[in-house]
Amino acid sequence: MSGKRWWWILIILFFAGTGTGLFLEFFFAGGEKQDVDLRQIEQLVQERQSALNNMLSDFSGQTLDDTELLWSKMDSVSQTGNDVLVFRNNQLIAWSNQAIPVQELHPVFLMQPFIQLENGYYLVQQIRRDPFLLVGLFRLKQSYPYQNKYLKDRFMLPAGLSPSVQIVRQKSPLYEPVYGLEGEYLFSLSNLKRRKGDDVTGGYVLAAYLLSVFALWGAFLMWLQRSRGSRWQNQRLFLAMGIYLPVYYGLFWHSGMSAFNQLELFSPIHFAASDFLPSLGALLLFSVNVLLLTFLFFRFFRWPSFLKNRESRIRQNITFLLLFLAVQGWMLYLMRHVYHLVEHSPGPAVFFKVIEINEIAIVKIAILAFLFFSFILLIEKVVRLFLFRMRRVQLCILILVSTLILAVIWGGPGYGKSDWSILFTGLIGILLALVKRDYRLHHSYNTFLWLVALFALYAGTVLIDLSIAKEESDRELLVENLSYQLLREEDPIAEMYLQDIEEQIMRDAPLRQLLAQNNINQPAVRNHLLKYYFYGYWGRYDLQIVPCWPGGNVVFEETGDVTNCYQYFFSLLRQDGHRIEGSKHFYYLSNDNGRVSFLGAFRFLRVIRSKPPFLLSYNRNPISKD
Repeated sequence: MSGKRWWWILIILFFAGTGTGLFLEFFFAGGEKQDVDLRQIEQLVQERQSALNNMLSDFSGQTLDDTELLWSKMDSVSQTGNDVLVFRNNQLIAWSNQAIPVQELHPVFLMQPFIQLENGYYLVQQIRRDPFLLVGLFRLKQSYPYQNKYLKDRFMLPAGLSPSVQIVRQKSPLYEPVYGLEGEYLFSLSNLKRRKGDDVTGGYVLAAYLLSVFALWGAFLMWLQRSRGSRWQNQRLFLAMGIYLPVYYGLFWHSGMSAFNQLELFSPIHFAASDFLPSLGALLLFSVNVLLLTFLFFRFFRWPSFLKNRESRIRQNITFLLLFLAVQGWMLYLMRHVYHLVEHSPGPAVFFKVIEINEIAIVKIAILAFLFFSFILLIEKVVRLFLFRMRRVQLCILILVSTLILAVIWGGPGYGKSDWSILFTGLIGILLALVKRDYRLHHSYNTFLWLVALFALYAGTVLIDLSIAKEESDRELLVENLSYQLLREEDPIAEMYLQDIEEQIMRDAPLRQLLAQNNINQPAVRNHLLKYYFYGYWGRYDLQIVPCWPGGNVVFEETGDVTNCYQYFFSLLRQDGHRIEGSKHFYYLSNDNGRVSFLGAFRFLRVIRSKPPFLLSYNRNPISKD
């Protein structure tokens, strides 16, 4: 069969693959998707809203006033799949789920019927019973900025809806709107499809697009081969590359790779670095594209014809120096992706135990091989162009100069602390310039052995160092988290709460009445504070209340020592106290006793000198109740 027929066959395969892939993607991709009845979704949403309202109605006034009953109710709500937040005077006092990220949100934000938080989208219903505000929530969809094997986007209602369905807050005629119980607009849905079983169509779409791009690449290869040696060869080469690159990008990246997101290789579980490289499959396609383009450059680029009659030593030296700087810059760019592969992979970067080698491990090794092979093709081409135009020693000197210039400009021998890619590129360039070749400039078997040994040494040392650095970083993060959870004597949640309640304590009239009695009933004061201020989260702390006045004394039961009340507590504040930011009365005590300690100093009844202020002392239990 003639070459022209093969060329037309490749062109037909290109259009057939492209058309088949687009047809499958837009009509079948998504695992045999079928349309979902919008009325069914609205009915399910409205039923859930009604369930939230009924749940909030079950909260009686007695339950809200009794701290123990309220937290018991919270425990029962947590088993229903719904969530409840209880506010008192705009302060969160009880919650059924600690995973709801509402610590810094004002209750006004929760008055909307539908909200988006850090971990998903929620239906919201409210009931106000002064001074309480009850907020019921149901998570409609789990949604995370980045996904892994533990955190995955999925719809909770309706079950089975594809995660690729997008929730849009703004009302638009382009999307399907969903309305609530009272006809209020909640949200809109795009690409409203339900996923049935495993998505196998994505694999067919990927195969069709791969057939298309390989056919196009083969057609360009044959076209360039036929025109090899012509005056316009370089122009043809860049034209082919200019057409091939946007086609390759358009086929695979035109929809953010949504057609393949059901395939494990294109899941962010194994790798995710950016919008351009959201998965390991995207990085594999990128490396294949780089290899195909560099092969075309290596095969068909020739010395520009306009320079043949204007060759001079200075022009040749400058040209080679600039080209080799570009090659070293290309190596830095490739190493950037190698770093991303290691840093953004949740598991082992490249090194695996034999029993752990699977398709993901093989893909990672293939990516590295494609990237490094593209580099060797590029640097070999640049050296070949000048072998018969400059002396080998002169080439080596210019390579050393290029390496020194780039190392100084870059500020180091490589892309990061774990590699020496600039020096490695210079070493490979010198090797290619000095080794013996046959009359067609082909390498000997020994040269290939040297190249393999050098690349194995470089890749091995870099990847080992990167893996060690990643492991150390992971361990440091683990130690930091453990120290934060177990060892550090701070509690930012408690500090925020203390800052919010201090003004309420100062304005508490019943508390003033209790302190105005001749004989202060300390158990009554304690119960009052526990009932209205220190409940729920504060169950992990020990509360001590000390009425104090200038002439009063403090007796230490263990030793029998007696000291002035004011002198003792205010000296304690001077030595160990650090006022909580934004607070006037609460202090954090850095007494290194292995527990989190706070001290609150409140002055009451100043007009009656015989009546005391009182001090609150909070010490966190050594074993947390989390």
